[in-house]
Amino acid sequence: MHVLSRAQRKERNRNKKNRRDRFLSPAGSVKDRTSRDVSGQAETYFIRPFTLDRPPADGVHEVDRLVTSSLILNIESIFCKSAGISTRPCVFSALECRLDRCLRIRPNLWELVLPTRDQWVDEFHRIIPQISYASTSADLSDKTRFEYFSRVVPPDNYQAQAMADTARALGWTYVNTLADSGTYGEKGIQAFVEATKNSAGLCISRAESIPRGADDNRLRAIVDSLLKGENNAKAIMMFANEDNSRRVVQAISRLNKTDSVYLLASDSWGAKVHPVYRQEADAEGTVTILPMRSMIPGFDEYFLNLTVNHTRNPWFKEFWSEIFNCTIDNFHNGAKACTGNESLKNWKDYSQEGLVQFVIDSVYALAHAVNDMLAAYCTDGFVRCPILKQLSGPVFLQFIRNVSFVGVSGDEVKFNTNGDSLGRYDIFQFQKVNDEFKYIKVGEWID
Repeated sequence: MHVLSRAQRKERNRNKKNRRDRFLSPAGSVKDRTSRDVSGQAETYFIRPFTLDRPPADGVHEVDRLVTSSLILNIESIFCKSAGISTRPCVFSALECRLDRCLRIRPNLWELVLPTRDQWVDEFHRIIPQISYASTSADLSDKTRFEYFSRVVPPDNYQAQAMADTARALGWTYVNTLADSGTYGEKGIQAFVEATKNSAGLCISRAESIPRGADDNRLRAIVDSLLKGENNAKAIMMFANEDNSRRVVQAISRLNKTDSVYLLASDSWGAKVHPVYRQEADAEGTVTILPMRSMIPGFDEYFLNLTVNHTRNPWFKEFWSEIFNCTIDNFHNGAKACTGNESLKNWKDYSQEGLVQFVIDSVYALAHAVNDMLAAYCTDGFVRCPILKQLSGPVFLQFIRNVSFVGVSGDEVKFNTNGDSLGRYDIFQFQKVNDEFKYIKVGEWID
């Protein structure tokens, strides 16, 4: 074993720091891996490799301003770009980028299609133009805070009004409210309270929230407090995630109130299997709401024909192992090995995720915006088009906001000045039909 002297250790650490600073200098002229000056071309975060339970990735992530605090992201997939550095798909998980590890150069922005978590949007809203297929928080309509954000689903204030109108149509006069702690639940109920002011004869009796980390006993006590005493309201308006929605049904059952309580739940319950799984009889009669959508037959054909060898989605093997209770590459210890002969066509609990239409529409919206931008700026051909080297977020945002096309479901897709979609909802009731429980569409709400 070779032991370094103190002086040798200092020299080694100094060399390491110099090598790091070549790539991570926060100011001045910044050099890329080929030592070419790229100052003023792109504002870039260089992400070092890190250890994960899935294959690591390092890459370049573009942003449009320097974030002054730690930025911790947990996102599904990003396509990384930078001037002079080859672009390739990369996957980040629990990615951390701090101020002293960031390069500061000029923005050159494109687009990101975001999933459902509104807190991810909160980190990205200052960064690049976004089109979300599931983020519904009303806060995201505030363009002073979320200038670059657009979505193909309507915000929760539309949903709250639809729920108030539905409650009134059902003849309910007194209702209770139950919401998750956090932006989705609290803002949703706040919007519902405002909506009741426009719905004559609809009053709120009691309001409760579900604290983060509340166990089953705590949740049962919360539900009990909504239903006991002189409270005449037997309907509960819910803005809760699907796990808590499931637990609410369990709590009502354990309180022996299943036959006397009515639930009207937001899109987080929607038409999902999880809230009702193996407690279908207890959930019977629940009314739920979802952004108006259509099933996409072509997606079922594509998805149900996937095999264990599908590699485009880095989490597909985990999904496969969970569905068929088998192990791939020792992912689940103690489980039987997957044979490769399993078929999703035999998955009896399969139903198409209701967001498929919106995922497709969000990608099409991006494609239309890119096409319109190229038609406007690249009149002399694509290769020599100057906008591709100088594109900024605000310029591209205007093309996103101006798109208007017929989506995959046949409905019009366009954005208002706040980047929001049109307010259109389907209303469902969970019913038993011919000895089978299913969500039955019972109405529509259109703004």
